[in-house]
Amino acid sequence: MLFDSEYCHFDGLHNVLEIDLQEKVGLRYQLTSWDSGLEVLCNEGQGWEPSSALDEWTVSDTEYDTSHPISLFGSTIAPEALKICQGFDHYALGLLRLLRHVPESMDLLQSIPALTWLIPEQRVLHGMSWEELSAVCRMKRRDILKHFFGSGSKSLVKVFKLIKHNGTRFDYSLVREIATDPNIHKILRHSSHRDLHKVVFLAKAQGILHHTWFRNALFDMNFNLSHGYISDCVCLARDIIEMGKALQYGDAELTVARCPDFGRLYRLHESWVMRLNSKEMVDGGTLFDTPPIDGDATIVPIKSEQLLSMEGKLMSHCVASYLDRVKNRECYIYRVLKPERGTLEIRMAGENRSRLSIGQFKLYANRNPSQESWKRVHDWFDIMTKTSADSLALGRGQSGTVV
Repeated sequence: MLFDSEYCHFDGLHNVLEIDLQEKVGLRYQLTSWDSGLEVLCNEGQGWEPSSALDEWTVSDTEYDTSHPISLFGSTIAPEALKICQGFDHYALGLLRLLRHVPESMDLLQSIPALTWLIPEQRVLHGMSWEELSAVCRMKRRDILKHFFGSGSKSLVKVFKLIKHNGTRFDYSLVREIATDPNIHKILRHSSHRDLHKVVFLAKAQGILHHTWFRNALFDMNFNLSHGYISDCVCLARDIIEMGKALQYGDAELTVARCPDFGRLYRLHESWVMRLNSKEMVDGGTLFDTPPIDGDATIVPIKSEQLLSMEGKLMSHCVASYLDRVKNRECYIYRVLKPERGTLEIRMAGENRSRLSIGQFKLYANRNPSQESWKRVHDWFDIMTKTSADSLALGRGQSGTVV
């Protein structure tokens, strides 16, 4: 609504964009010309006052036709400045204003855009004049970082140069996360991954930033460190830690954090699953009947009540409610470890529960798996059911039964 043509007017004489919301909310806005500094003014009925209301809006928006007031206003801005800011949906007006008042920031924006993106907000937070900011922008890149965020080095400048972004509000918050957290600097300053900001934010949110396997993956230039990879590893690590608690291992979390790579993390998971199953047998825990089909390296049958309950807690879904169905051999539940961490139901029907089919397959919090994960499950199911059928046929043949 704010930028609908019925509320906007372009004053071509003074190159000012006017937004009249007087009848709607009792407010009027003006965006002054490029020559006047692109300042935003607001009038609530008592005169014009400076405002930050439009700072997050980009005047380089291309969704309007050439006759729209916003397009007409955009045409009055320095073309080079307008062009370089088109990749920023968030805080683009702040960047344009920076380019207007501090021309030397153009070189900074071209060479290290992620850092420059943060500067308009930092100017306000530090209460700096444009003259003071101009002096800072002439400093070495590492000194600019140190001035605003308290830490600066060549390696940190390299991190900022590598960062890719889509110019969104979310990306802005992630870039700021890197700039303000010294712990992230220490881990990422030698990494070659370009999507650092997203990876770091996810890693920090999940509490795995200090894990050895995660840091080693960051430094592996040939490794595709995706959000999916991190999410799968986090689920697996959480599995292992919970199993460690059930096994009464006091250092379970430390053991997980010290795993050097995903392969070791996976092998630790398998080892502790076997130990937990063995413990339940010794302690008299309730084990399920033999799975209808065998698991393999990354699709593992859940063989006890405790593990089924743990699966529901770890994956934030209701699979634990399937207990009676598993006991009645109506279905069996499997952990899927790769390519995504999930929980799989194999349904059992017919005479002797011998007719098998794939039931539900869900990721964490009941998210739907990718096509790659579904293909992995179907391939495993086809191979294992054929193997079971061949073994059964072979057994009947040896006993004299017609095959």
